[in-house]
Amino acid sequence: MSEEIGIVVTGIPHAVARLSPAHLEAGLLAGFTEAGALVETAARRIIDPHHDKGTFQQQLHTEITGTGFGIGAHVGVSAAAVPEARPLTYGWPGGAGKQPPSAPIESWLNRNPSRVSVPSGMTAKSFAFLIARAIGKRGYSFGSGVGGQKLDTFRRAFDEVREKVREVIAKHLVGQLP
Repeated sequence: MSEEIGIVVTGIPHAVARLSPAHLEAGLLAGFTEAGALVETAARRIIDPHHDKGTFQQQLHTEITGTGFGIGAHVGVSAAAVPEARPLTYGWPGGAGKQPPSAPIESWLNRNPSRVSVPSGMTAKSFAFLIARAIGKRGYSFGSGVGGQKLDTFRRAFDEVREKVREVIAKHLVGQLP
């Protein structure tokens, strides 16, 4: 699971043409590294108030791939390494007859008593089970994006910082001009 950040050079071809390949590479690498950090920070901010994030936040990372104009920054986590990443990233489909595990919900309830109070006469464990069962029946998501496309955590994070990403990449390229 990751979101790819790409660049299409349209407004600065003459300036970029003056850069040596080494300077172009350095500017793009620095720009995409900073851009990845921006998306990571935004993803953490989106996840923070809503989820029991533990391992997920620790495994959130940016990987720079490619070179030159083929460079990319992939921000994400490994679903194999962090199984809770899939529902945190893409939501949970409802009606599939499968509910999320209640132990992480119980753990979150116990650590965040000021956010949700367990109804009187109920334990955190039983309340967590009811929440998990409701998610299994109804599901949850982060809403829809353009054209009804599912709006996942990383897409939302990138959308939040899209303009800043363009600015930092341009800043690093301009910083390489002679």
